[in-house]
Amino acid sequence: MVTVPQYQREVKAQPVDTPYEQVQTDINMFGGNIAQAGNKLAAAVQNTGDAVLEIKNMIDQTKMVEISNLESQWEQDKLYDKEKGYFYKKGKDAYGQSANILADFDKEMNDKIATAGLNPANANRFRADMQRMRERVQAQVNRHDFQEGINYSNAEAKNGLTNAVTSAVNSRNTPADVDKQITTGYQLIDWQAEIQHKDAATVALEKKEFLSNVHEEVLSAYLAEGSLKATDYLNKHKAEINPERLPNFINAVKDNQLSYTARTTASALVGLPMADAYKKINDIKDPQTRNAVEGEYTRLKRQNTAVKDENDRIVGDQIMQEVFTRLDNGQQIGDVMAAVNRSDLSFDAKIKIYNNLKTAQELNGAGDNWADYNYLLDMAATNHEEFLKENPALYMLNKEQYQKIKEMQRTGADVQYTPEAGLKKAIKKFFIPFGTQAPGGLHSSDIQDGLVKTLSEIERRQGSAFNVKNITDKQIGDFINAMNYKDANAKNKNIDESKELLGRAGIRSKELAKLYNDKKKEYQAYSMLAKEYTIFKQQEKREPKQEEIHSMCKKIYNSIENEYKQKAWERINNTTNITYEINATIPKKGETKVLTYTADVALPELGRRLGMKFTYVDGARYRAGNPGGHGKGYKLDVSMSEHKIPEKRTMATTEILKLPQVAKIGTSDPILLKKFGGTPKLNYADRNPKIVDLREYDRKHGTNHENHLDIVLDTRFGGTTQGNGSHPAINRPTYMTAKK
Repeated sequence: MVTVPQYQREVKAQPVDTPYEQVQTDINMFGGNIAQAGNKLAAAVQNTGDAVLEIKNMIDQTKMVEISNLESQWEQDKLYDKEKGYFYKKGKDAYGQSANILADFDKEMNDKIATAGLNPANANRFRADMQRMRERVQAQVNRHDFQEGINYSNAEAKNGLTNAVTSAVNSRNTPADVDKQITTGYQLIDWQAEIQHKDAATVALEKKEFLSNVHEEVLSAYLAEGSLKATDYLNKHKAEINPERLPNFINAVKDNQLSYTARTTASALVGLPMADAYKKINDIKDPQTRNAVEGEYTRLKRQNTAVKDENDRIVGDQIMQEVFTRLDNGQQIGDVMAAVNRSDLSFDAKIKIYNNLKTAQELNGAGDNWADYNYLLDMAATNHEEFLKENPALYMLNKEQYQKIKEMQRTGADVQYTPEAGLKKAIKKFFIPFGTQAPGGLHSSDIQDGLVKTLSEIERRQGSAFNVKNITDKQIGDFINAMNYKDANAKNKNIDESKELLGRAGIRSKELAKLYNDKKKEYQAYSMLAKEYTIFKQQEKREPKQEEIHSMCKKIYNSIENEYKQKAWERINNTTNITYEINATIPKKGETKVLTYTADVALPELGRRLGMKFTYVDGARYRAGNPGGHGKGYKLDVSMSEHKIPEKRTMATTEILKLPQVAKIGTSDPILLKKFGGTPKLNYADRNPKIVDLREYDRKHGTNHENHLDIVLDTRFGGTTQGNGSHPAINRPTYMTAKK
């Protein structure tokens, strides 16, 4: 182990001299430095407090901006959101909600301020800003609330008035109930006036219009059911109906009376022999009534014939089935013959069935009776749709023949013919579009349309549908290819094609349909070719060759062209007569002869024939000082405003266009322009060069040619000399007494 030596320490005093030192004194000896440190500390504390306040202000400002952003977001969500915003709510949903919106605004802002921890000064300043914001919002929502309140009130009032009118119509046969609904409507109008502070004059006008609406709707209901009560109701309330609409109801009631008279008279005539019926019709002096009765008589006869035909088919089938059953069982059929005489079959049907029963009895239900049978087979092959309507009970057939025809009718009725759109698509593989033929040829689309209509007619005549999905040359191809025939001697190979001949014949068909006013003639050419084609196939048992189809087309074209020329000749003769009558007319002051004749004679006569009245408003004829046709006495404005039914308007214009002295008709009516203003390519036969489109003129000059026809008359009829008003017979055209 290491041993640490121990030593003893001794201390004893040693005398040492102490030197002299001079003491330096300052403020720090008396605490100056301590005081200075305290001041610096106080300054530091002061600076720290200012910083805290500044930071607090910055935080307050940020919170205020945040709250402002929240207010903007609230405004967006509550007022302007397209799904749930107040300004997008209408009527009942918005009415009375402004208080709730403002309460929500107050709550939203107060909650934000209360939880924001703003100092009092900032809180007060922000509340002032929010108050200004609130006043703006309040003004907006109050305005919206008020407007939608009015809209809601108007909607409810409108519904109330509509209900009142409907109730009046439903109770139209009880005058006291109608009066109650009128009183209810008046009360609703008064309440609305009180809410919206309307003046007395406005209220009176609204009541007047409501009363007119009630009467118009009641009248319309009577007219719809063809009741003569419409006449009495109109006479009683005529003064209370809007004068602008009154003429329409006067005409409608007059037409209703005429229709009722025609129906009643015609119903009594239907049971008479036709000669007696037509004698009574011709004895009616008023031409309008006579025409109406004749039309109604024809309609009723047609209906009765259709009903009788259907009854004859049903009863005839029952009788023949009974006869064949009895003959099969070896029974007599004498009592069946007696039942035929007692039945309600038509006279012609009874005679035919009676003869058929005798034949069946003689043949004992079988035999070589082929005449009628072959006739029906030919009809099935060449005129299938008519075949389906035939009654085989009216033909001399044995049992097997009868049942075969009935089976053909049953199966034939199930045939689904190809839509024209399908046929058009199918012929594209056989048809090469070649544009417009030159010179003077038809457009390829016109020819395609004609071929499609012909094929459609062939389908219906042959009683089978083309297989357009799996088409063969034998179905459509042979026919289309045959239509490509060209005459070797023709000067213009395109024009002489079968397709071209058929297309031109089709156009003539449409023109003839207009001339005859017979829509059935519109497809005359296509129907004629389909008939010729199916008869040829039935007789020859083969498809016709190209030259044979060409001969058919030429024959059809010549036939229709001759008919068209004959009709045109008739029109020329008619024009000659009109020219004489116009020349014999004494013109009124300022008017040419053609204007006076057309306005005073031609159009009134046309109106009587059509059952329509043509109205001329002030200034519709001669206008002194007018630089155009009205000033020169050859223009006439004819009102269309009362002819509100499109078909009526079109019919009137169609007939006016036929007058040879009418050179042009200007109009802005979209219905008339659509009907008569088609392009040659799309609407060849309907397009009428006499129709002038005045829509652009109306836009430039602020005029309105939609409510009237602007008729320009041809002064070649009667000349351009204007009348001076000095002739005593000025209002009586002299043609009525002149010798011809």
